[in-house]
Amino acid sequence: MAIDLINRTPFANLRFSNLDSDGQEFGVVMVKLAFDIPESGSCAISDEQEPLVVTDEYTGALNETSLRYPSDLVPYKPTTDIVLDAVAYAPGGRARYWTSSVIVEDATGRQVNAALDIFGPRSWIPRVLPRTTHVTDWQLTDPDEVDAVPIRYEHAFGGPRVISDADGALNEAYDERNPIGCGRVPQAFAEGETPAAVPAPQILAAGQRYETASDAPDPAGFGPIPPAWLPRRLLGGTYDQNWLDNIWPNWAPDYDFAYHNSAHPDLRSDRFLQAPLGVTLTHLHPTRAEWRFQIDYPRLSLFAAYSDGTDADLELVLDSVFLDVGAAAADDPRAFLVLRAVFPIDRVESLEIYRPYDSAEISPIRYHPRDVSCDPALLDPQPIDDPEEAAE
Repeated sequence: MAIDLINRTPFANLRFSNLDSDGQEFGVVMVKLAFDIPESGSCAISDEQEPLVVTDEYTGALNETSLRYPSDLVPYKPTTDIVLDAVAYAPGGRARYWTSSVIVEDATGRQVNAALDIFGPRSWIPRVLPRTTHVTDWQLTDPDEVDAVPIRYEHAFGGPRVISDADGALNEAYDERNPIGCGRVPQAFAEGETPAAVPAPQILAAGQRYETASDAPDPAGFGPIPPAWLPRRLLGGTYDQNWLDNIWPNWAPDYDFAYHNSAHPDLRSDRFLQAPLGVTLTHLHPTRAEWRFQIDYPRLSLFAAYSDGTDADLELVLDSVFLDVGAAAADDPRAFLVLRAVFPIDRVESLEIYRPYDSAEISPIRYHPRDVSCDPALLDPQPIDDPEEAAE
């Protein structure tokens, strides 16, 4: 079923369809806006808009480094994600410890905020009995002075730990919440071996207790969580033999749309944020201790013309905010926003993305996928081979 999409804005856009956990199909339109972030004041719409990102982008090797920018190509998010590519800068130029934070407040006063305790390099040092290799304890060193720490999950708690299996063989077990992190001391060693120092996390949630080598805090950060990490992975559903035999290629029955929210849990709103957004970044700029700016994006609407001759304005909700304020963007910090709407794909003939002259005059409809999904067979009916059946 062909659906025309007219875009009357300068922003990148895409229309596609997807399925819910019941195998029902719904339509999706998303629009991406790019802004230049100033030293202070209001962000300006970028002269050069950016295309939609259709695959996860990592800082380096896939699954070995932090996810930098999550794919825009998702069907639906229940809430707004706030994601940053950022560097924590030490107050005064150098420090052993400080706190960096982000606060985003929308037009209704709703806040999304998170704070991180940042440390200079530090390690867990094994305490060994004299003239032996027997480890009695681990001691956390004081952090060294540092000028900046990239906010990446390599510097947060997690990563591998050496363990001994039932046969006594040594293996690495990874923290499924953050397999690329640090701070997990080995639980087993090769005979006669003295274990090396273990890098300790330099990034913790503000106020998080981390005093002994047995502490296992939740990984902290401002960046996105990859889809294979816990707890996000569980929201994608259960894919077992029953799914292969009876449900494939549909999503699992326990698939949750929240699977597509990639932001750290501390940076997800409890509902969709609304413009304008006020942003305050603390110790995330090389020269400004507090960096304040506003993102007042234009209100856009999606006009839908239905096959029965009726029409409606559909709300494009803000579900993704990416602040590119890291070292690579030091000379050109930018904000990227993604707006998304779902629509009844079985009833729509044409769509138009536009900016209302007076947004107060329209009352757009906000749909959830379950409100508009339909049987895919209605969109692509099977051909009838029997002429007599066709005559009926």
